[in-house]
Amino acid sequence: MIIEDVISKFSNLSGISGEALSKWTPICQDSINEISSKLREDVIESEHESDLTSAAAALSFYKYVLCTSIKDDLDPENQYVSNPYTKSLAASIWQEYKDNISPLLIDNKFLFKEVI
Repeated sequence: MIIEDVISKFSNLSGISGEALSKWTPICQDSINEISSKLREDVIESEHESDLTSAAAALSFYKYVLCTSIKDDLDPENQYVSNPYTKSLAASIWQEYKDNISPLLIDNKFLFKEVI
């Protein structure tokens, strides 16, 4: 995934642009790293570049909403981000993109138990 592409898509989702966007670059990079670390061994990233980039941007937007909500709950300028509807919407967007790339990801939700 190319960081500039993730940042561009994140910008479209968040509405952030210009100098303010650079503050969120580490979150975008973290999202890239998180998704990359969960890819199956046989996945060739370049073959799924668009889907992975979109998923990283959606994850970054979700993280942005959570971070902004925590620190700006009382800031009238960011009330739309702190709104429970926005948090739910961001979670839904991320879940939709995650579902789209789920065949590419390692399934770590398997639980092995002994039956007695």
